[in-house]
Amino acid sequence: MRKIKADKLNILGRLREDVGLKREEVEAHIKKLEIPDLSCSTSYLCKLEKLGTDKKPSLELAIELCKMYKCRLEDIYPNLKDKLKGLKVC
Repeated sequence: MRKIKADKLNILGRLREDVGLKREEVEAHIKKLEIPDLSCSTSYLCKLEKLGTDKKPSLELAIELCKMYKCRLEDIYPNLKDKLKGLKVC
């Protein structure tokens, strides 16, 4: 597998590297959780972490990544507050 240099990573990739995790470790942790419909392969992480991509993880995956990376959802979704303001809550 081809490795991406640190300067070619977006915020998600830098958050992962800041805590010293490898993509394989993230994949193994997510698999251990055994949550239905939640998966995260190494190749999927590569796509998410590529600089310039507009892909974002699902909310469920983002929550688990935040726990592992010790960050907030706003770090992964910078305009989260704006999106939540538009939602109507019953």
